[in-house]
Amino acid sequence: MVSFIGVVGSLFGSGLVAHVIGLVASLLACAAAAWLGMTVRRDPRRLDTALVGAAVLSLLASPHAYPDDLVMLAPVLVIAVAVAARRAASTAGLTLTSPIALAFGAWVLIMVAASADLVDAATFPPGQLAGWALVAAAVLACIATARHGGLATAPRLRVAGLGGAQSRS
Repeated sequence: MVSFIGVVGSLFGSGLVAHVIGLVASLLACAAAAWLGMTVRRDPRRLDTALVGAAVLSLLASPHAYPDDLVMLAPVLVIAVAVAARRAASTAGLTLTSPIALAFGAWVLIMVAASADLVDAATFPPGQLAGWALVAAAVLACIATARHGGLATAPRLRVAGLGGAQSRS
């Protein structure tokens, strides 16, 4: 499993202590998702990065998240790259710390970790690597939500009103 339950279980087995640690870690993930929601309530412009973080945190907190559930992160990658492209200036080069490189880097880290888990049946010493990669991606999304730097100026599409059209209500 790629959730906290699986990560803790691969490290400590399936005893009571492992279940309690997994439960506490899942509750912390839920608390972080709640913090993201409260942040969006105060500033709706942070919705995109908070949504990315909440999606990753929901997989971490889920008691039954398996590697095939990682496909749910595909739309999240699209959102993350779109946000990163908006945050990056059009003249900025692609460096290792650019928002676009970080978004793709998190995705590659998750996919490589999930592949390594699949190949070695998650027996590598730190346990489920995909779970740790999801933690890194969630931290990255939380940091991006907290910082929420200004967006680069990009051309915006303006839609004209419907003129004198009125609703039927």
